[in-house]
Amino acid sequence: MLLGRDLFVSLGGRSVTEEIERQRRTVDDELSAVIVPSSVMREFYVAQGVPEEKLHFIPYAIEPPRVRPDRTVQAGILKASFIGRLHPAKGAHVILDALEHLNGEDGSISVNVWAPEDSGPPAYVTSLRSRAGNDPRVRWRGKLPRQHLSEAFSETDVLLVPSVWYENSPVVIGEALAHGCPVVCSDTKGMTDLVQDNVNGFTFPMGDARALARLLSRLVADPEGLEKVRRGIRPLRTSAEVADDVVGLYGQVLNGKVFPGRRPTARARS
Repeated sequence: MLLGRDLFVSLGGRSVTEEIERQRRTVDDELSAVIVPSSVMREFYVAQGVPEEKLHFIPYAIEPPRVRPDRTVQAGILKASFIGRLHPAKGAHVILDALEHLNGEDGSISVNVWAPEDSGPPAYVTSLRSRAGNDPRVRWRGKLPRQHLSEAFSETDVLLVPSVWYENSPVVIGEALAHGCPVVCSDTKGMTDLVQDNVNGFTFPMGDARALARLLSRLVADPEGLEKVRRGIRPLRTSAEVADDVVGLYGQVLNGKVFPGRRPTARARS
């Protein structure tokens, strides 16, 4: 872990970290409150010396779909999806590593990869394609148009988010939960603000493909457990609710009495 002004430098790059350091006096003197959407950003600002009481956790809003897919997990079959960019930090290679650890013995697992081909470094994308080869468990679906998001989740038992960096608050996780789809993600702050292990999803150590493989095998063997988690997913906060939080905070600022900001809580994650 880096010390002083370089703490969490890997999150935003050295130039961003130095800019925050330069503007810290402005935060102290001129800003009454700072909104942060995740514990990762909260810790980032704390590391730069921003007073904790000025940081207010207000998560991103996710509107519920007009029709929530009514999907029941099938015994012995696990349909997973990866939705996002084919950037190394997003960890698509961790999924392929996990499938390799399964040694092809588990044909009951399939993975839809929803991602534009040009969404990552060409050499990395080529490597992913080459490694997957003709593995029938991997289906390259290309770009996912937003109007077909509900359709994609209707054929997905779990969303895979195997990021190998610190995520802020991935919108795709919120969208999955809004569609009633459990999430399997790396156990890092920012994502665990949204996903609680065995409550509305499952977590595994960042970059640990063997752990992911074991988890996927367990989900195949325990469809009842997966279905229980799916049924237990609670709605996320809507735009109207988040707007009320923001308006309330502005009201405190205008009245000259800002209460200490709240931290991420279990209620906010569920």
